[in-house]
Amino acid sequence: MDRRQFLTVALALPVMVMLRTEQKAADQVVIDQQSFLLQESPIAGFHYYDGELVFYDLYPGLALQLKREPSNYRDQNAIEIYCALGKLGYVPKSANTTLAQMMDQGVNLKAELTQLTESADSWEMARFKVWV
Repeated sequence: MDRRQFLTVALALPVMVMLRTEQKAADQVVIDQQSFLLQESPIAGFHYYDGELVFYDLYPGLALQLKREPSNYRDQNAIEIYCALGKLGYVPKSANTTLAQMMDQGVNLKAELTQLTESADSWEMARFKVWV
């Protein structure tokens, strides 16, 4: 992290803490009895995006937004994972084909953060579930 990134994060922390307190209840995923669990996976690329920067502001149950990225030259089925604090990574390439097809057909998917673990291996740091 360079000096500019550090100052940006340091100055934004008080605002993020205040917003987090207000948004925590609104950011919960509501899963009813008619919802169906599709998959649980680690978040791919967690350490390349905002995941490690906002790690301590994340919590299990946090609502996530899934966004298709069909123009991704490495993976035509790419699905980005966002939360209110930024981009956390991607649905793993090995597990995104069915979800991408469903999203392309207009199926409304719900996603939530399910597990956070401090680990040297970024594949073990954050997991999420997807519901339909």
